[in-house]
Amino acid sequence: MINLILIERFCKLIKKISLIAVIVLFYASSLYCGDDFLTSEVTRISTKLIDNPADFLFNLHSDNVDFTPVPKDKNVTIRTNFYPTTFPTTWVNLNFKVKVLSDSGYTPWIPQVDLIGQYGKVMAIDMAASDVDSSSSSTKVSNSDMAYGLMVTKAVSETTRLFFGLCYSKMELIVDLGNNDNDDNAVSSISLSANDTFFVSGIENSLSDDKPSYVKAHLGYGLRTKKIVSRIGWYSNHFETGFNFYPEGLFVMHYFMAWHWNF
Repeated sequence: MINLILIERFCKLIKKISLIAVIVLFYASSLYCGDDFLTSEVTRISTKLIDNPADFLFNLHSDNVDFTPVPKDKNVTIRTNFYPTTFPTTWVNLNFKVKVLSDSGYTPWIPQVDLIGQYGKVMAIDMAASDVDSSSSSTKVSNSDMAYGLMVTKAVSETTRLFFGLCYSKMELIVDLGNNDNDDNAVSSISLSANDTFFVSGIENSLSDDKPSYVKAHLGYGLRTKKIVSRIGWYSNHFETGFNFYPEGLFVMHYFMAWHWNF
């Protein structure tokens, strides 16, 4: 019985993660496209979510990962994505980038080299895990998302930099229901996991000499899954915003807001 209860809780949690975005999208669609469009979109999105929920979660994880090079006059960047992860899904996250080589630091042909790392957790799942642990010592719930990699950057003009590199990216959500020796047909665990190594290339262009203002774009290609992730955005001294694109995702376009600090 407890296995069935936990499975039901798990399924409800996955649905809640996308609930707000779904409501906003469908409400806007109904205003402009009518009930027929709304019905078809509900069917399409529900089918894709049931068919591959891990891909939807991985796309949210990818919203947290950032490949923008450390500014040329700084050494460290710390970034956190606010929307759509920290709010509304309680998916807190931190992205770190550390410069290990400066562009033309030793000789003109030496590029900038940054090490990147990212980690996050869905706090709502952790709270659910605490509730489950208090009711069942044999049941464990865990979730995490992480990424690490290396980026190479080279300035091609006073205002433009090109960058490329490799990044390993992983999202995992596991509910271990414990062993049930009395029932061979009992579900022992539920796992949603996705990972890949991405080759990433991108461009950054300065818009102003007076204050930090940049546009950026990157394209990532999964070497194992052939998954495509891309981003186009604008950022200032601390704030950044733009759109992430997932051509095969549940939602093709994710609007994002994030903050970063350079040291």
